[in-house]
Amino acid sequence: MASVGTCQATRRSHEVACNARPARITSNALHFIMDMNNIKDWLQSFGWQYAAIDESTLRIYRSPEDDVAFFLRNTSNWILLKIVPAVHPSAQRPYDIARRLLAVNRDIRLAKFAYEDDGDVALAAELPTESLDAPELRDAIERMSRYVEHYRSYLSILPPPMGTFTERS
Repeated sequence: MASVGTCQATRRSHEVACNARPARITSNALHFIMDMNNIKDWLQSFGWQYAAIDESTLRIYRSPEDDVAFFLRNTSNWILLKIVPAVHPSAQRPYDIARRLLAVNRDIRLAKFAYEDDGDVALAAELPTESLDAPELRDAIERMSRYVEHYRSYLSILPPPMGTFTERS
């Protein structure tokens, strides 16, 4: 019987030593399904909170007032992380936003900025569940959060601070 869990598995043995549970095998492919309870426990240990959207999707946040829409989805072989919108939808975009997205993507690791179908800018990452552990997930979440905070103003045109604009006649 094939098993999966939070430890590494090999295709030869199809066994995992810890936190194992049955896996689905389809067309000779072993699917490593990460247990959502493990993910929730890890998130809490990182100091992140979550709200379940459905059985495989969580909205994660540091505090209820957090303005970043950060989502985690557990699929058959991947943990999908996405922050959307990464740039506030009402923020004016620079004329060279595509060039800026490419420049930022060249400089960052793990995640990439992209356009969504509705025009929002998103930051997304995919983590394979086969050997995923808590420190790797924590690094991905923290890194993505820092990327959005760091690049948000570069990817939008922010209005000048209140009181600094004076109209000349």
